[in-house]
Amino acid sequence: MFSKFTVGRRIFFGFFTVLMLLTASVMIAYTSLNKAADGFVNYREMARHTNLAGRLQANMLMVRLAVRSYIISQKSEFLKEYEEHYGKMENFLSLSKKEIQQPERAAKINEIDSVRQEYHAAFRKVTENIQKQNEYVNEVLDARGPFMVKTLTDIMISAQRDNDVTASFYAGLTLKHLLLGRLYAARFLDTNEQKAADSVYQEFEKMNSQIDILEKEPENPERREMLKRVISAREDYVETFRSLAEVISERNKIIENTLGRIGPEIAQAVEDVKLSVKSEQDEIGPELQASNRRSIIFILIIGLSATLSGAVFSFVIAGSINRKLNLIIQNVSENAGQVASFSTQVSSVSQALAERTSEQAAAAEETSASLEEASAMTSQNADNVRQADRLMKESAGIIENANVSMHKLNASMTEINTAGKNIFRIIKAIEDIAFQTNLLALNAAVEASRAGQAGAGFAVVANEIRNLSIQATDAAKNSADLIESIVEKVNDGSVLSDSTDRAFSEVFRSVNTVSDLLGEISAASDEQAQGFTQINIAISELDKVIQENASGAEESAGVSEELNSQAKQMMKTVDALVIMVKGSNN
Repeated sequence: MFSKFTVGRRIFFGFFTVLMLLTASVMIAYTSLNKAADGFVNYREMARHTNLAGRLQANMLMVRLAVRSYIISQKSEFLKEYEEHYGKMENFLSLSKKEIQQPERAAKINEIDSVRQEYHAAFRKVTENIQKQNEYVNEVLDARGPFMVKTLTDIMISAQRDNDVTASFYAGLTLKHLLLGRLYAARFLDTNEQKAADSVYQEFEKMNSQIDILEKEPENPERREMLKRVISAREDYVETFRSLAEVISERNKIIENTLGRIGPEIAQAVEDVKLSVKSEQDEIGPELQASNRRSIIFILIIGLSATLSGAVFSFVIAGSINRKLNLIIQNVSENAGQVASFSTQVSSVSQALAERTSEQAAAAEETSASLEEASAMTSQNADNVRQADRLMKESAGIIENANVSMHKLNASMTEINTAGKNIFRIIKAIEDIAFQTNLLALNAAVEASRAGQAGAGFAVVANEIRNLSIQATDAAKNSADLIESIVEKVNDGSVLSDSTDRAFSEVFRSVNTVSDLLGEISAASDEQAQGFTQINIAISELDKVIQENASGAEESAGVSEELNSQAKQMMKTVDALVIMVKGSNN
């Protein structure tokens, strides 16, 4: 089946097979690298999660250390350290929420966030309790204690000065119990033991008993007043210490039940996240290594297969192509010699035909030139006649329009004459009306003169009407004279218009006659020009055919020469092909 393939198909099949193997190798390499890249991204993401969890754990540890140091020393610098590391822990928690999306680890992060807030609130409560403790100690205990010691000492000194041994003795016992109570209070502040607090209460009860005895002893007013101040200070001290004990107890409960519980919970949750990430990293790492090894093996196998296939196909295709080319070279060599011989004969015949055709084309060109000159003169005469005919027709149209205008002018003159006569009659009527008005005005003036003084105003009006009637009569006479003059001029114009109308009619008939004659001459010239045009077209077609024959003969001669040249070039190509296939020695 392979022997029936063409050269192109054989080469295509060989290259296609090699390219398919290379494509498979490239696809496997791409898939493997893509998978490795995805695995590396996942591994890097796991490493980032581990880093976040470690930094979160480290900052939580620093927070716990700052809390412990503040509870022990109560220094403000540890509060600043707490705020710094707590803020960093919040930032790392926020980053962890965004980046850690695996459900179990995300649940752990949310759990850490919730208990972190509880831890922060508990520590705030502890700091408040410590502030209250310091206020109780600094403002009450440290103030009332020394005050009572000094006052009892003053009582003892006053009693000794008065030789009051009993008062001095009981004041000394009271001072002893006060000092013991303060000692136990200091121990409670240091150890926070309930036993120390109970001892404080016992000592102050004993102190109270001694004070009751002192109150029964006769004393001077000064010592009694000092004792009252001691009693008041003792009550403040005891109540404040009781509140202090409650604050410390609440603080210790928060430290033990909340801070001591949440700190290890957060540490354990972070450790669980780190262990979860580490276990996933332990799974991804070996899988990536195994996948890379498999990909390398596949790529090597397919690459070697492509190389061997290319070598085999190259050997087989080259041998089959050489055998085919040897047969083709033999056939082409024989055909090229025959083509060269035939092309030489065709070239000589085509040259003779081209020379004869060129002579016919020259004669046809001379005949066509003479006919074109006669046709041009005839066409020029026909154009001149048509132009004269067109001008006569335009003149006839102009004269006809003038004749129509003269008819309209005659009609207008007649209408103006009639209108002047009508206006003349109207003016006569106006003169009659003015004459009658004048008579009425005279009658009115006569009647007004008869009426005497009563008709004086009516006489003035009648006189004005008579003046207006006289003016109207004068205007009517002037208008009648003008209109009569106009009517006479219009009659003269009508006579002139009639004579002009008859002259234009005669000119119109003459122009129509000349136009008819020019039309006939133009038609004859057109027919003659058309005859020359048809003859010229026939000669042109004949000349074109002769030119085409001459051109075809020349092209045939050129093609024959080119064919001969191509045949020689083909022989050279065959020689080159023989050298390429068999070698220069053959």
